Amino acid sequence: MRQIKENISVLPFLSLALVLSVIGFLYKGISYLMIGSSIPFMLGMIILVLMVYGLNHRARFSRRIFRFWGWLLIFWGVSRLVMELLFVLTSITEEHIQNQFTIGQRLLSVGVIFLGVYIIRKVRFYREVTV
Repeated sequence: MRQIKENISVLPFLSLALVLSVIGFLYKGISYLMIGSSIPFMLGMIILVLMVYGLNHRARFSRRIFRFWGWLLIFWGVSRLVMELLFVLTSITEEHIQNQFTIGQRLLSVGVIFLGVYIIRKVRFYREVTV
C-alpha cells in the first residue's frame, strides 16, 4: 500500500487519469451487468487489478500495462467515432443506435482519445521518475 501511495504522489495526474478511465469503464460494466452481460464488468475488473498491480510495483511491466491501457482507450474512442460515421452514412434509424451517438457521446469519445494519448505520453515520464 505504501508503494501505491508513493507512485501516486510521484505523478498524481497520470494516476488520476488512470483511475478515472478505469472507473468509467467499471461504471459501464456495472450497467451492462444489470441487464445480464457480465463480460464488460469482468474486463473492467481485470484492468483494475492490473492497474493496482502496476501502481504497486516499479517494474517495466507496469509501464507496459499503462501504455497498453492508453492504446485501448484510443482504439475505443476512434472505433466509436468510425461506427458513428458508418451509421450516419447508412442512415440507420434505430433509436438505440441514435442515442449512442449524440453530441455528448461524441465528446466522450474524443475525450477518451485525449485521455489515452495523455496516458501514453506520461508513461514515459513515469519510467524516468520511478527508475
